[in-house]
Amino acid sequence: TLANEAGDFKLGCISLWDTTDNDADGYLASDDCDDNNPEVNPGAPEIPYNGLDDDCNPDTRDNDLDLDGYNS
Repeated sequence: TLANEAGDFKLGCISLWDTTDNDADGYLASDDCDDNNPEVNPGAPEIPYNGLDDDCNPDTRDNDLDLDGYNS
């Protein structure tokens, strides 16, 4: 592939930027963990117990908010 993690493309001396935003939520596909769902993006609040990584941060707890080691 020609792209790096940031969505930058370089072909010879020409650089291009990936501006893909499939769900039109204002976050590029390269930054958005689900670019087909506008409710899921790095700026979204995490909604507990919905089974989604709403804020694109795997460290945010979703199913074990009481930290007892067991999911809801």
